[in-house]
Amino acid sequence: MSNNAQPERDRPAESDATSAASKIDDAMAHSRMLAETQVNVSGADKLAVKDKAVLPELELGQIKKGETTRETVKIDGEDCQFLLRVPESYDPKKPMPLIIAFHGYGDKPGQGDTKPGAEGMEPVTGLSERAEKDGFIVAYLNGNPKEKNAWNNNQWFFSNRDDVKFTKTVMDNLSKDLNVDQERIYLVGFSNGASFAHRAAAALADRVAAVADVSGWMTGQEKAEAKGVSMLSIHSKADDAVKFDGRPIWQGVLMKPSEYTTDHYRKINDMPAMAGVAQHTQAANGTQIDTYSYKDPVSKTEVKSIFIENEGHVWFGGKANENAPVNATDEVLKFFSDKRKVRDAGSGATAKELQEMARGR
Repeated sequence: MSNNAQPERDRPAESDATSAASKIDDAMAHSRMLAETQVNVSGADKLAVKDKAVLPELELGQIKKGETTRETVKIDGEDCQFLLRVPESYDPKKPMPLIIAFHGYGDKPGQGDTKPGAEGMEPVTGLSERAEKDGFIVAYLNGNPKEKNAWNNNQWFFSNRDDVKFTKTVMDNLSKDLNVDQERIYLVGFSNGASFAHRAAAALADRVAAVADVSGWMTGQEKAEAKGVSMLSIHSKADDAVKFDGRPIWQGVLMKPSEYTTDHYRKINDMPAMAGVAQHTQAANGTQIDTYSYKDPVSKTEVKSIFIENEGHVWFGGKANENAPVNATDEVLKFFSDKRKVRDAGSGATAKELQEMARGR
């Protein structure tokens, strides 16, 4: 491809003329769709595609539906890898949601003795199987291999790679090559990946509809840019790595308490504490589950936290933790299902802007 930030993909071998023709038809349909519509590249910069001269470059046959493929983009001269799953049901004529997933820190086998990095995030979460069932695209980004697969959450201990740029580049390239629903782009992370997801959600708030944090934390450095982004957090009170009540000093890194995450998103979205709905349930095994939910009636932004009495530092309900009282993948997908980065047809306003206009700001 001419743009060195485009994914470097292996071209699949075509077994017969019918398969090749089908892929060509898909690509042509996608090109026609782009020519007739407006694609939002960012909140401040829109790409109006009016004729073939400005269509993004496509390589026919590069998308392998129903398979997980390894992709590469160049960020500041370095190769950054991610895994991509485009479900068999993908139709280039129909917009499809995109979930970008960030694994936890470490270069040793993880939960269920899975491989570190993106290769472990896929089987632990089961998101690829759910992509086939529920119809969404999922990209598992890989952390910095030079820093034990860490993510740059703006804390010195982890990584200094520009992971926001990495995330945006993947978002941009997939939006060019695939019919990504620009109102339904979501971020989800585990542990250090969740901590980074909060940073990415703030930096890319004009494009991200919702973010989910599983066993992660906030650094206390986050500002209010993520206003209008819905947030789900799921955390165990027995987490021995990312302490529920926070860790004031760990390798010189501050981990804010889990309740801080809830309060941060609630406050930047002007949701009064008294407006929340609390639900306390007990699982079959006796585990106490506390759920707190806040919703803005204007923007439809939601802040939700699920706190689990037992368990530990895991992806709840994932590989080797199938009997957990909460299934994180189910909760994340349920939360994402009705979240959209809504834009007003006349003004192009985002949900955040609509919220502020409705309140007379």
